[in-house]
Amino acid sequence: VTTSKPPVEIAKEMAPVLPTFMEYEQLGLVRWIDASGTTPTQKLTRDGHTFRIPNATDFEGILRAVDEADEDFRGKGSSYFRFAFLSLSSPLTQADDKTALGFVQRFVNRLRQSKCVAAFALERGMHTDQQVESLQQLMDGALHFKQDKSKTLLSVVGLGEVQTRDWVPYKFTNKALMVGSFQLERIR
Repeated sequence: VTTSKPPVEIAKEMAPVLPTFMEYEQLGLVRWIDASGTTPTQKLTRDGHTFRIPNATDFEGILRAVDEADEDFRGKGSSYFRFAFLSLSSPLTQADDKTALGFVQRFVNRLRQSKCVAAFALERGMHTDQQVESLQQLMDGALHFKQDKSKTLLSVVGLGEVQTRDWVPYKFTNKALMVGSFQLERIR
């Protein structure tokens, strides 16, 4: 699901990270749910492998599009699919808290029924700590990122067994994420 950029822009950003992404897209292994509002539409429409939704707060449209995409993948014999919501912050800030949290709860439960591996991007500065905590309770775990002066750090919450729950330094490029350091005592 894309809410802040159209699928074409995200596909271009994905190319350096996953060079085979364009090939997956051509093979029909990628479904886009465009809720960015960049293409005017009044209701859920489908154009090939892209579902267009009027805006990021059309929660019923997003759920219907996921249902259709799931049926497509199941029809092709896939037992599961991977899912990314880029970014969950847009619909959450545009809707009232109760409605938005209810949508996320229904959505997460729907994806669990599909045995789906999902990732949701959330912009922390756009939400209160209470909202972030409420959303985190609905998920199996979270990766928190922050920047402290010139350092970039990440912390793992939930997600099974990890070496540490502390903030760990990381570096990144458009092709890799290097976590921790060579000093093992730093990542225990």
